[in-house]
Amino acid sequence: MGAESPLATVEDLAAVWPGYSVSDEKRAESLLEMASAAIRSLCDVSAVDGDVLRLVACKAVARMMSQEVGEPGAKQQSWSAGSYSGSVTYSNPSADFYLTQQERQLLGVGEMSAAYVGPSVPE
Repeated sequence: MGAESPLATVEDLAAVWPGYSVSDEKRAESLLEMASAAIRSLCDVSAVDGDVLRLVACKAVARMMSQEVGEPGAKQQSWSAGSYSGSVTYSNPSADFYLTQQERQLLGVGEMSAAYVGPSVPE
């Protein structure tokens, strides 16, 4: 994997995600390394608090890992009684890496900015 250390440890992940299992340690380590690399590519990590980086990395990895332990994270559910019906829409069924809007804000990613450049007119 990358030369830099992960932004969070497996212990950090276990502390914030109740679904963590020690049997998934190797996978968690790999995903934390990959999530850390992705986060580093999106923002200047030296400008973000270390606790925030740990939190964001852990939350993103927990979303990825939760798909295989029976916690699919239903986004929408609907049911009927007459003639039996049901529907569930999952928020991340393919276990993709993504950051929520709040996590992006915490990292300072995608913030709007404006600038003005005054043209110089030759005399």
